[in-house]
Formats: sequence, C-alpha cells, structure tokens
Amino acid sequence: MFKQVLPLTSIMFIRFFGMFIVMPILSIYALEMEGATELLVGLTFGAYSLAQMIFVVPFGKLSDKIGRKITIIIGLVIFAIGSLVAANSSDIYMLLLGRLLQGAGAISAVTSALISDIVKEEMRTKAMAIVGMGIGLSSILSMIVGPIIAAKYDLSMLFVMTFVFVIIELLILVVYVPNPPKVNYRFKNHSTLKDVFKNREVMTMAIINLYQKALITITFVITPVIFVNSFGWGKDELIWVYVPAFVLGFFAMGGGSVFAEKKGKYKQVLLISISLFALAYLFFTIEGGDTTAIIAVILFFIGFNMFEPIIQSLTTKYAKSYERGVALGLFSGFGFFGSTIGGVIGGVGIMEGYLDIIAIAVVLSSVLLFIMVVRMHNPKRLKNLYIDDTVVDENRLDKLVADKKIIEWYVNENEKLAIIKYDEQIISEDELNRYNLK
Repeated sequence: MFKQVLPLTSIMFIRFFGMFIVMPILSIYALEMEGATELLVGLTFGAYSLAQMIFVVPFGKLSDKIGRKITIIIGLVIFAIGSLVAANSSDIYMLLLGRLLQGAGAISAVTSALISDIVKEEMRTKAMAIVGMGIGLSSILSMIVGPIIAAKYDLSMLFVMTFVFVIIELLILVVYVPNPPKVNYRFKNHSTLKDVFKNREVMTMAIINLYQKALITITFVITPVIFVNSFGWGKDELIWVYVPAFVLGFFAMGGGSVFAEKKGKYKQVLLISISLFALAYLFFTIEGGDTTAIIAVILFFIGFNMFEPIIQSLTTKYAKSYERGVALGLFSGFGFFGSTIGGVIGGVGIMEGYLDIIAIAVVLSSVLLFIMVVRMHNPKRLKNLYIDDTVVDENRLDKLVADKKIIEWYVNENEKLAIIKYDEQIISEDELNRYNLK
C-alpha cells in the first residue's frame, strides 16, 4: 500500500503546500495592489474556491471518461498557468484572474478517486489517513515559509514557487503513479441529488462544511491585516502567529481524530471545536492588544484542525455506499461556496469598524450550529465482511437487508468482492457466516 500511496501523498503535500503558502499573507499584500478594495481582496481570496465549485464536478466526470491521471495532468497544467498569471499580476484584477485559473484546475476529488482506484478496499481508510497527514504537515510548513519568503521578496515569488511545485508534481505523477484500472461498483440501489437532500445527517454535514470553510477563509483574510495594520507587526513576523497555532492544531487534530474514531465520539469533538470557534471570535472583540489576538488565532486553529478531518469522514459514514459519491459532491460544493462567501465577508471584515460585527455574527452562528450538532446522532460503528463475488448468495443477502440484519451490500467488480456492511451490535461476523452466504 505504501508504495502506491506515497507518490500520491507527495503530490497532495506539494499541491497543498503551494496552495497554503499564499493564504497567511495574501490579503495584506493584495491590499497594496493597484485597484485594490477590501471587497476585491476578499473576492480574490475566495476566487479559488469559486472556480473549484464550478469545475469539480466536470473534472470528476472527465476522469471517468478519459482516466484519472490524464485528468489530473490537465488540472495541474491549468493550475500552473494560473500561478504564472498571479505571479506576473500588476493589479488586483490580474491577481483575481490568476486565482480563478488556479481554482479551475479542480483535481482534489479526482485525486481522491485515484487513491480509491489503486488501493484495495480494506486499506483505503489507512491510505486516506496517510494523505491527510501529508496535507497537515504541508499546511504547517507553508505557514512558516510563506510569510518569510514574501517578506524577503514579494507575493509574486510565492506564485512562482507554486508553478515550480506543479512541475515536480507532474514528474511524480507520470513516473511513479501507476495507471489504475477503472473501478466499477454494482449497487442494488441508485441515488439522486434529491435523495441525498432528504438525508438529514448528510445535509447537516454539508451545512457544517459551508460554515467552517467560510470561517477559515474569513480568518485568513482578517488575521494578517489585524497584526500588520492594527498592531504594527512586520510581514515577516506573522509566522509567530501561525506557527504555534498550526503546531498546536496539528496535535489537536491527532488527538481529536483518535478520540472520535476509537470512542465513537464524533459529535462531542465537533461540539468542542464549535465552542473554540465562538471563543476565538469573542477574543477578537476584546481590546487586549496583540496577545489577545494571538490567543484568538490559536484557539481557532485548534478547533479547526480537530473539526476538519471529522466532518468528511462523517459524511461517508452517514451516506449509504450507493449515494456516497453524490453526498461527497454535495458536501464539497457547499464547502467551496462557503469559502467564496468567507472571502467576501473577510473583505468586509478588514474595513474599519466591521470586525466586531462579524465576530458577533460568528459567535451567534456558532450557537445555532452547536444546537444543530447536538441534535445529531453519532454514526453506528459498522464493519465490512468481504466475500468472493463469484460464490456469494445474492438472494440471501437481499433477504438479510430486508430483515434489517445487515445495513447494505454491494460489489467491487474489479476485485470480484461482495462487501457486506453490518452493525456488530445487531449481528456478529460469526452469526453472518452461519447464514451460508456462499
């Protein structure tokens, strides 16, 4: 598995490093560009997600037709072009165009699909965890490197670096990543977007994703402006805000994920995170100088890093296997829309006198979200049983679903496996085997 996953992990590491490296300081540099207004700066920040929202589904469909690798190559080339446009931007409008082009290379979902294609079913959770750790490390390193390089050179140098990173990604993809087979699944049912909208838990996750993506974007827009313009910090000093916040957040992510997965306490971790969001923005309203603002940023990123890996995992757990693709598409779409909204709100937030209003709105919305999560149910701790598809008794499996003995079953046609999903509190693996499923 590691031989298959590590090249893809390195690709995601480099890609997210190139994406994150500009986020801590984009707003403060963009404000200095010709034609810049607070709203245009916020829109420039959210433009990446706006383009992702538009193109993520077309890229997914394209990958089904022409293959994952070639689709990722196309997306990386578009992202590289956007990086060059942004690096050579002389005004806010050109920078906005560059960010839109970067976002138009919407390959994140295709990359996840490629991992699913080349890694066996039972190893995919571990594979996604390895990729997630790579992304987490890239975010920490980018927070350190971005402000230092931008202060020594300028914002354009960061976009030049992202272009170079794309070239490295392309080489890794072509040389080290195998061409995967197209994985086909056979389900007894099929899902539509309308069906997913009726799934209350999945819709709750989508709304939560919109909220947290808007919030992280707002925070990245306002934080550098607060420290540089309000407290007189140098741009190269911003690392002393981001580094402790992300290091503590990284450890909190590990602890929160282990607690949620092993103890089944997903809801409880979400509630703690939402409380930290509200507390962080309360600190933003206190007139306590830069120390209070640093505490606010640290509290926020501890909450965010605990929050982020759990909500996507919960979406896959709440959705049935046959509706998972539609559910994750909806989840991602809400998130991209949230980032776009967050960019605009963040732009308003850096206007004189609006930060307190936005902070109060965040606290109030956090209370509403807290109530929404309280009403959720922790997902059932389900297990999978794998049986050779060539010998499985499909009629008996259908009967077990009808009798609510098992949750669902489906077939991975490439690996010739029937995957049976069951709840250990209802039936054990030994009891299932007594039903003579073969």
